[in-house]
Amino acid sequence: MGYTDVRRITPDFRKFLNEQDSLGNGALSAAFRSAIITSSSFEAILNFNSYGSGAINSSYLRLFGESGGTLAHLTGNQLFQPDSTFSLFKWVKFSADYRRVYRVNTKTSLAFRFNTGLAIPYGNIPSLPYEKRFYAGGSNSLRAWPIRRLGPGAFGVALDESSEVSPKIINYRLEQGGDLIIETSFEYRKKLFWVIDYALFDDAGNIWIVNSLQNIVDAEGDDGKFRINSFFREFAVGVGTGLRLDFSFLIIRVDGGLQIVDPAQPLGQRFILNDFNLVAPFTKLTDFNRNEIIVDRAILRNKSNINIGIGFPF
Repeated sequence: MGYTDVRRITPDFRKFLNEQDSLGNGALSAAFRSAIITSSSFEAILNFNSYGSGAINSSYLRLFGESGGTLAHLTGNQLFQPDSTFSLFKWVKFSADYRRVYRVNTKTSLAFRFNTGLAIPYGNIPSLPYEKRFYAGGSNSLRAWPIRRLGPGAFGVALDESSEVSPKIINYRLEQGGDLIIETSFEYRKKLFWVIDYALFDDAGNIWIVNSLQNIVDAEGDDGKFRINSFFREFAVGVGTGLRLDFSFLIIRVDGGLQIVDPAQPLGQRFILNDFNLVAPFTKLTDFNRNEIIVDRAILRNKSNINIGIGFPF
């Protein structure tokens, strides 16, 4: 059981929450109300052949389930009732995280991860607690996106909606949460020399909104909601490479990711690999190319990401 009390919200963010309320997205502002959070959960971990120990062929499966707001039911709905000063969140949540490593030889290994989860809020508050939502992007997720900034779905707000720059430069100022997550990762890991290793990776996935009461819409009309007939067109894909310092007792990791399929772009323009000028950072600015190179650099910064982490991503 926990109690969260949001003591201060800046005027700018309060204005943003009020704007979302006016658009029908009351679920977001509800997540920032003071609230009592109660939950019960179960977790099962299956570890095959000592996953994480460097075994030749090993795998790992984590199953997690959670029910929120159950304390109110156990007390006959007489205690901890929501009022004008705080909320009582109710939800059910399930997630499954599967990982596998295949050791090709003493210096090379292949690693795979599949992670999925679903959380459904119910009751009077059509929202999940902020920390119970799913997020994508960052060091242990899709590494070509900033942490917690991917999605939901094809939703994406450009820094300048009037700009004709393509691909459009997405505003990653706010964290984006969702009710459903699907993500996969594949890594080719190779030992170089001494304690230095490197990896090539491919990440794919996204988050989506399942709660129909949450309403957000971008300039293209994308609302971030999961639809069985279109979700497969909203997978984000990023590739990259990384260096690892493997001291056995400690692994320091630096991964650089590049977006190649960005679902926040208009439909039909989401494959963006051909739109990069990878040499733009090394190109000298002149009176003839200044504006073009500045735009190319801005796009490359927006579509790439550097992550620093401890340990393997999975």
